[in-house]
Amino acid sequence: MTAVEIGSIASSTFLAGGWIVNILTVKSQRKKALAEAKKSNAEAEGAEIDNATKIVNMWEQLMNKKSATDDDQITALNNRILDLENLVKSFQKTVEKFTKALTKAKECPGVENCIILRELKDKES
Repeated sequence: MTAVEIGSIASSTFLAGGWIVNILTVKSQRKKALAEAKKSNAEAEGAEIDNATKIVNMWEQLMNKKSATDDDQITALNNRILDLENLVKSFQKTVEKFTKALTKAKECPGVENCIILRELKDKES
């Protein structure tokens, strides 16, 4: 073999080996880039899940506050209703007393001269 042939074989082997190294390097870089992309996607999905969880928690807190406020308002309204029912009952008792008193007043001996009955008759007319 001549020096030229040996050089040619050596350079071919060297260049061929470089080409293989290049292919292997490109493949590993591609795998690395894909892994980094997957990692970025996973991180983005994780961030989206975290944000969604935060939003759900905020809505839950808002609904709990709203529910507590509603409960307080309902309690206040129920108490007001009870107060009004008691007031109506009190008025009913008062009206019943006056009705009984006026019924009895009509049977009194001086009914013709009763100022209260006369005033009530005047207001009815």
